[in-house]
Amino acid sequence: HINVKFASRLDAPVTVLNVDNEVVHMNDTHLSFSGIGRQKPKRYVLELEFYASILANESTWSFGSVGTVKFVLKKATAGTDWKRLIRSTEPVKNHRVWLEKQEQVQAEDRKRERARQDAEDAATREAKRVKEEEERKVEEKRRQEEAAALRMQQAERRAVQLPLLESASSAVDALFAALQAPAANPAADPAVLGSPTAAAGDAGSVEGSV
Repeated sequence: HINVKFASRLDAPVTVLNVDNEVVHMNDTHLSFSGIGRQKPKRYVLELEFYASILANESTWSFGSVGTVKFVLKKATAGTDWKRLIRSTEPVKNHRVWLEKQEQVQAEDRKRERARQDAEDAATREAKRVKEEEERKVEEKRRQEEAAALRMQQAERRAVQLPLLESASSAVDALFAALQAPAANPAADPAVLGSPTAAAGDAGSVEGSV
């Protein structure tokens, strides 16, 4: 930021309130301004060669408060601090650092940097959240697929084992029935069939003695 005062000295009051026929030339390395005093026909000239390059197309100028003109220069390399305004190392008696504006600009720069960093951090957190959400969905889908595959395997095993179980159950039932069959038919027991014969023989013996 450059604030130009229409005065012969820095500490002197302005000699004109404004200028006419102003001519401004600005490129990446130089600034040229001239104008004729409105109240006094005096020509005011400013010639500067910058310490470093600027972006002339993005730099602006305008008349400020009474008796001043302001230039806002966009540095070609953002975020860099210039050691001084002009390229020359020779001191200029009517130049001084605009401390109030410098502090304001630095505060604004810090504010923008904090806002940029906050936005970057927020974007990083959001990207992390989205990534974790996608990973969670992928993991959930994998678990569901594994559970479905396990259920299918279990169903297939049951389908294979069920006929075998039914066949084995039928065989057990048949064996149990076979084991129970002799006890249910007493006439087939030889010991039972022999008793009446022996009794008949005894009776015959008794009759023969008489």
